Amino acid sequence: MKSPETLHLETFVSKLKDSPNFQPDSSEIKKVCDLVTSSQDWMTPELQADVLRSISYFVLDNKIEQNTRDLCSDTISNLITRDTLQNFITSLTPMLMQIKSKYVSAAGRFKSLPSMTLKPTIGFTANEDKIREDWLASGGIRGISLFFVTLKHMEHRDISSNLWWITPGILNIMDDTTDLLRIRLKGAVLLDCFLGTTYDSTDTAQFDFSTTGLFDVYYGCLRSMWYLLPPSTNSKITEQVWKIVFPAMLSLFKAQFASEDLLYSNQINKFLSEILLQGTLPRVAPDHVELTIDLLRYIQVVLQILGLRSAVHMQRLIYTVGEFIIRNPFITLFVPLIHETVTTLSEMVKVCPEVRVAAHKYDLLGGVFILYLKCRSEGKLDTQTLHFLRDYTRLLQAAGCKLSPEDLEMIKERQLQDLIDC
Repeated sequence: MKSPETLHLETFVSKLKDSPNFQPDSSEIKKVCDLVTSSQDWMTPELQADVLRSISYFVLDNKIEQNTRDLCSDTISNLITRDTLQNFITSLTPMLMQIKSKYVSAAGRFKSLPSMTLKPTIGFTANEDKIREDWLASGGIRGISLFFVTLKHMEHRDISSNLWWITPGILNIMDDTTDLLRIRLKGAVLLDCFLGTTYDSTDTAQFDFSTTGLFDVYYGCLRSMWYLLPPSTNSKITEQVWKIVFPAMLSLFKAQFASEDLLYSNQINKFLSEILLQGTLPRVAPDHVELTIDLLRYIQVVLQILGLRSAVHMQRLIYTVGEFIIRNPFITLFVPLIHETVTTLSEMVKVCPEVRVAAHKYDLLGGVFILYLKCRSEGKLDTQTLHFLRDYTRLLQAAGCKLSPEDLEMIKERQLQDLIDC
């Protein structure tokens, strides 16, 4: 006779299998996690694999409390074996959208495209739509979470042999146009997880992502998601998109150029210049304060990655921040934005060569003087803001921005002594 614990777990697995709409609450999922952990000594491997696969469906489920999702993830990590992982793969592959990509070969690598002669396929789009509808109706979204767990626990040596389903699986999710947050954006989560598995210098069976030829395909998908900006996209949604796409971008650059430091830096340079500074900041800074703050933080991360190589962006960064943030007549209404702006300029000063910083000293000081005068004249110069501004000017002076007697006299005339050690 089966124990009550076994019956409970079997019932849980059966409900999920029978109904794509079955949604247990957090308390039920926690109970299952506790049972599978405490019963591992007597549970059959088959039942354990079924239970672990079942709770994996909730690791990325935003309807479930985060602590419960973390418990599911930890439980799987503690109990998973190679046999369990193979069980996951066997169950997952039929759950994926079975749409063939013109960019991907049967082996999951980039496929050279034929000539661009127009060859219309009647009903092709309608057929894809039908596949996506059927996938969604059969509970395919659950498969995204199982996909994530499978990638997370896949060993480096197993990537090549599974690339045939990994690549189209990720791309079909990233190509979805029906649900940005629940489906398409989860594709970026999967990609980031996958890329984190692709590089392992300690593994003798090296898998080189750059040989797949998929960089441009994935980069195009991520870039198009990054540019889901207001007003066409709600700013809160853009914030969620960036939070996932930004680290995925960095993972993609690292995976593609892991052994080519100069090419890696060039790609990061291009990302900072073309996408962050030219393509994004001017479009969000005037009207979307929270997004601008997030963007400045991303810029700081990129500056830290580039280090001394950030110097080539100094002039553009000074201009863009000055033009679209500091000159904003309403900036004093958003003190956190002032702080983040100064923090970003400070990060640039820290990572760039002192000789380049000194060459731009008047531009760098001018920005902080404008912020100081605006805050002072409008009654927004609180103690914290003054500390931000003063720490920044001290940083400049320490970086070699020496002021002439004429400069110091002008500072006194403008009553800027609070900022500069004269």
